[in-house]
Amino acid sequence: RASSGAAFALGGLGLFRRCTSRCCRDLSARPALPMQPARDATESPTSWPDLRAASALSALSFASLVAACLVLASAAGWDVQALVQSELRGYSWDCSVVDAVAVLLLACLVSSVAICAQPAVAVAAGSSAAIAALVKLICLGQAWRRGDSLAAAAVVLVGCVFCVLAGAEAIAAGRRLSRRLVVVRGEASRSDKLLDAEAGGRPPREVTFGRLLGLARPELPLLATATVALFFSSAAQMAMPGLVGHMVGGVIGGAAGEASDAKRRALNGAVLQLACVFVAGGFFSFVRGYLFTLAGERVVARLRRRLFSALVRQEVSFFDANTTGELMNRLASDTTVIQSAVTVNVSMGLRFGAQVVLGLVLIFAESWKLSLLMLAVVPAIVAVGVVYGRFMKRFSKRYQAALVRAADVAQECFSGIRTVRSFANEPREADRYDGAVDESFGLGRKKALAYGAFGSLIGTTGQFAVVGVLWYGGALVIAGEMSLGTLTSFLLYTVVIAGCLGGLSDLFGSLMNALGASSRVFALLDASPARPLAEGLRPERVRGQLHLSDVSFSYPARPEALVLDGVSLRIEPGSVVALCGPSGSGKSTVIGLLERWYEPTRGSITLDGVPLASIDGSWWRKQVALVAQEPVLFACSIRDNIAYGKPAAADDEVRAAASTANAEAFVDAFPRGFDTMVGERGVQLSGGQKQRIAIARALLVDPKVLLLDEATSALDSESEFVVQEAIDRLMASRTTVVIAHRLSTIRDASLICVVSKGRIVERGTHQELMAATGLYKQLTARQALGPGGGGGSGAGREAR
Repeated sequence: RASSGAAFALGGLGLFRRCTSRCCRDLSARPALPMQPARDATESPTSWPDLRAASALSALSFASLVAACLVLASAAGWDVQALVQSELRGYSWDCSVVDAVAVLLLACLVSSVAICAQPAVAVAAGSSAAIAALVKLICLGQAWRRGDSLAAAAVVLVGCVFCVLAGAEAIAAGRRLSRRLVVVRGEASRSDKLLDAEAGGRPPREVTFGRLLGLARPELPLLATATVALFFSSAAQMAMPGLVGHMVGGVIGGAAGEASDAKRRALNGAVLQLACVFVAGGFFSFVRGYLFTLAGERVVARLRRRLFSALVRQEVSFFDANTTGELMNRLASDTTVIQSAVTVNVSMGLRFGAQVVLGLVLIFAESWKLSLLMLAVVPAIVAVGVVYGRFMKRFSKRYQAALVRAADVAQECFSGIRTVRSFANEPREADRYDGAVDESFGLGRKKALAYGAFGSLIGTTGQFAVVGVLWYGGALVIAGEMSLGTLTSFLLYTVVIAGCLGGLSDLFGSLMNALGASSRVFALLDASPARPLAEGLRPERVRGQLHLSDVSFSYPARPEALVLDGVSLRIEPGSVVALCGPSGSGKSTVIGLLERWYEPTRGSITLDGVPLASIDGSWWRKQVALVAQEPVLFACSIRDNIAYGKPAAADDEVRAAASTANAEAFVDAFPRGFDTMVGERGVQLSGGQKQRIAIARALLVDPKVLLLDEATSALDSESEFVVQEAIDRLMASRTTVVIAHRLSTIRDASLICVVSKGRIVERGTHQELMAATGLYKQLTARQALGPGGGGGSGAGREAR
């Protein structure tokens, strides 16, 4: 009675909710009452007051419809009171008008709230209503055959209309649900905000199932073949219950008088058929599993290439705001989650779906009564699966973020393990990592609880379906309306279908988890740098004249803090310009602007009169070489490190560059020579050796502009002398910008600029600045350096 009434109520609601939508919109747009804040124009119209208004209007409209129907029935000559009384005295599965009245208002109210508030519930309610209406129509058809033609015809007509409307309402709710299955980014983190800035302020593209599955589009031929194998393996698996039922009903449970030899031969034949089906199913399962897994590996490999390519194209400011651990987690962990979603989960989803469809066809062929009884649990399974999936979509983002934080702690500890060891801080770092792991563990525990509850609900629901089928089927067998073999087949089909439905719900949760994980991956793929790496002018000849005109700059992460403020500087070709000053005054920022890691916030930089911003960035960086205080070497051979800027360099060129950089002697002393592996970040080499390898790398590319950022400040006197000789050769006839804290190393520079608080406060030669009473003279006095003193004879050649 409740199911039938809900079917009519939901169907009518679909009609009248649309009729009253205009009125509901008017109510949601009503003026704010006194002492109440005005409603936001962007607020969802499904707030609780509007739900109550919509429910009340729907209930009143539906009551009006019922009253109108009763009036029309009385006008047509029906004895409505007698009809209702007769129905109440003996209610059965036959046709009735009263069951639509009995639960009308309550079902209307509940259904309206469910549809407006939870589309997932509406899908289940609409599906249940359609099934209930179908059952009702079958019963009404039986009543028609018994002669209750007039009442049956009227209710069948109304039932057909409401059944169609219920289905339409379920489809509409499904569409609303699919629109909600979009990853909506919550409060943006610092790196998310930077991604938006990198994308030019454009909102991120929506991550939908279609876009997620689109990653597997290049593998369609492989997936199509795998799908064919999937259907064959599913057919083989679904043939098993029928064969077992035939064996039980026709062979084992045959007539008692049949010869035992005949039964034995029939049993052997049935077992042989089962064995053949199992072998065929196993073969097609192998083909399906192999092809889907292969497609998944191809998808994740292609995705990782795309993601890595997108990352290395980002600007330096992007890496300033995103930690290495976070990016590595996106590149490794999140792509693996996506791989499972677009291949393995699709494979299992198709298999489960095919088995459900094929199983439904087979069970309806066996017994439509038992089939309808079994299908009663479908809406509950669907509703639980959808709720679980939506929870997983929201939860996966928090869980992945916790994993990223744990990876950040580990990466930071490992990269600074010497500092950790020198301060004996291993327990502290372990405690930090324990805290990060505990956070992810807490979220994982909640995830496990949700998964366990979901599996329990789905399993229990499926078991109730089996119990119901066994109870009603057993009654049919006792009544002689069904054979034992048919019941056995039906029970096995029920178990398979229930398992597949539970698997589909579980897969839906996995797909939602993949949507949550993929949102950040797609955000990285969609983020485009404001300046392309290789686009712009490529001058035929570079003289090396640089001009900074009223340059101001602030880092993207701190736009309110000016690091450089109105800096103007002309660097002539072949000259040596030195920048000195207190720490944090902005000297290294000038190097970053000349390398075009960043663009000035205000002002301009020109190369030989051409704006540097209009020059091809990749081409320009091949004309510039940087030797930093702590050179970065890669975990490869010495030869590969020297040839990093010129991979096609011949061995003679590599050796010549090493010789000029005073590196050939110590390299040849290694057992493997230039093939010696330097370890991560060059940990196998000393500071002076790494510095000479970096100088050789700069020499090999033959730069037009040389940038030296504290290139010798971290070396001892002996290493500094050897490295300084190499730098002298490197600086010859090249435009050079030197940053130094040791003022003895820049005494012979063409121009010395003193930078303080983002401004050039003094400029001139060493003699000119020493003659004046300014910051430069104060800095030299603090370092106790007189003319020709301080042991700077060798080091002083850096500025020449």
